[in-house]
Amino acid sequence: MNSGLEEDGYLSDESDAENEPIVDPSGFKRVSPVEPDLDRRRQTFPFVGSKAGLTDDVYTPTDPVDAYETFMTTEVVQFIADCTNKRVKVFLNTKRRRVVNGLVWKDVTVNDIYTYLALVKLMGLIKLPGISNYWEHGPLLGGSKVFCAKVMSRNRFMSIQKFLRFSDPGEVNKKNPRTRIEPFLDLLRERCQMVLHPGSEVTVDESLLLWKGLLKFKQCNRSKRARFGIKVYFNCPAAEKWQGYSWAFEIFYGKESNLAVPPDAAHLSKSEKAVVHMMLGLLGTWRQVYADNWFCSLALAEYLYTKHQTYMTGIVRQGRGRGPPKFLQDERLQKKSSSFVRKYHILMCKYEDRKTIYSITTKFEARVLKKDKRYFRGHTFWKLPLQIDHYNKSMGAVDLCDQLLQPYSSGRRSLAWFKKFGLHMIDRMVLNSYKLYKNTQGYTYKKTSMEFNIDVISQVLKKYNPGAKKIIEKHEKVLKVRSDNRLAVKLQREQDVPAPVADQAPPPAAASSPAAAQAGRVDPPPPVALPAPGDSSSDERTSDNGFHLLTNKPSTAKKSYPRVKCRECYIQNKRQDTRKICKACPDHPGLCSPACFQAYHARKYPAQRSPRPEATVMPRQKRRASPSSAPSRSLRSRVQPAPLTEPEISSSSTDN
Repeated sequence: MNSGLEEDGYLSDESDAENEPIVDPSGFKRVSPVEPDLDRRRQTFPFVGSKAGLTDDVYTPTDPVDAYETFMTTEVVQFIADCTNKRVKVFLNTKRRRVVNGLVWKDVTVNDIYTYLALVKLMGLIKLPGISNYWEHGPLLGGSKVFCAKVMSRNRFMSIQKFLRFSDPGEVNKKNPRTRIEPFLDLLRERCQMVLHPGSEVTVDESLLLWKGLLKFKQCNRSKRARFGIKVYFNCPAAEKWQGYSWAFEIFYGKESNLAVPPDAAHLSKSEKAVVHMMLGLLGTWRQVYADNWFCSLALAEYLYTKHQTYMTGIVRQGRGRGPPKFLQDERLQKKSSSFVRKYHILMCKYEDRKTIYSITTKFEARVLKKDKRYFRGHTFWKLPLQIDHYNKSMGAVDLCDQLLQPYSSGRRSLAWFKKFGLHMIDRMVLNSYKLYKNTQGYTYKKTSMEFNIDVISQVLKKYNPGAKKIIEKHEKVLKVRSDNRLAVKLQREQDVPAPVADQAPPPAAASSPAAAQAGRVDPPPPVALPAPGDSSSDERTSDNGFHLLTNKPSTAKKSYPRVKCRECYIQNKRQDTRKICKACPDHPGLCSPACFQAYHARKYPAQRSPRPEATVMPRQKRRASPSSAPSRSLRSRVQPAPLTEPEISSSSTDN
């Protein structure tokens, strides 16, 4: 046989070339990945269906709020408002009052629910200890400007949160938890499946929503970050750009979970039935499904392939049901090596990594890929089975969704589990809208999930709340003015300073204005005249400008905003970088402030200092002696510079 065969990016496993076929009583036979023809398998059937993408019933959204309303439609929001109003009526009839949280109750509308959900999502981005803290606008603690009475008062927000419901109160059965949330989930599930075709590959996995309260179907999973909570099954597309999109979902209600499966699936376990249930509507098209070791098994792979024409790839547990054959489990392998066995259309692989991994597939052949990874000290190569490589790339679809939701989750502690779960599903709809908008806008859309959330919140508030619209538009105008000012200053700095008029002396140095002194700033330094040409005490090299001025250092090919050291601060053993330089000086020194500018030029060109104005002597003044104190001494004469008048300035300029 050929050793070291490399073809189309695949590398043969030479360690298995010498193994002879071994037949196990279970029907498995050892196969070698050296020769593809030795891996006898049934014919591969092509996928019959649409590739991952939008359906014909959905138009391309034009902005983030359109993508958001694709899932949170007016029908869905109106259903939430109706259920909330019905719950309030039951409460008011029982208590026989019309006041809730200090306010006379008014039925919520679609605009109120949209505003409430936008504020809840904004709370997920801005974390504060309590809900009431968002309406505090103190110097240290407080929320955004939209948390005010003009948008929605605190008591109104708390009233809506208190009576928020996701099902009709008249149809709720306390013994059946499905009646609390399932009507709302049916609406969302219908929208998610109507928008997108999942494609030829999907992923089925579980997620755990943190819940530590009393709940009879609460699950414990030590491998999850939450450990205790509500378990939910998710079906997500495995295509790279659609990973994280929730296409189908189902809550696990414990023993009361009656998952809808075909009659011929009665022999499967609960975890295996969960995969079949999540694949309803997708079976019979030779679609590929990925699942982890909690779902995947030999019996499930056989059932999906033979009964419903569906491929399956996943990881199986060693001691679960009809697991890997005995001779495959007893085989010893070196690290990063693999061994394959096949039974008709089922291929099982044992891969030795940090721990032993058993994978199963009904689609791929016995192939080994050549993998490499570069480190700062070298280059590492290893061999990885083809089916495990596809599993690693596709299995993270559900986990990616959890990673994107966790930092900006709007969930808070609550005594009602259905409220927390309902708001969690709305967060997932926002993530679905982000995937929808990003993939329909092409590669030009580079915003992150957080930036998309901010855009959705802003546009929803502007569309459904007049008070929030005024606040947001006012803030946007301020930001636009600031941006225009920055652009104007940048353009002005990039332009050259105009040359001075010939035979015109520079204006005299002026002190800081009273307004500038009161504001705590210093006016920019006045221009300093260049040394006269031919003066031996100065450098004859001059710039094109007529005066020494502080200007920005020009941009270069490598740096848009280059910086240099300040000469005066360096003399004083200080490190200060600045963009300001003096172009008129030969070496273009860096000078960080007007004080350093004056000090440098006074030291560089001592002969160019402007003469000090004449001083006037003030007459002595005597302080009035008070009868209770000793006679005061006479004050010394005060010397003050005499202000220059216009004739004196003109005469001094002509003399120079």
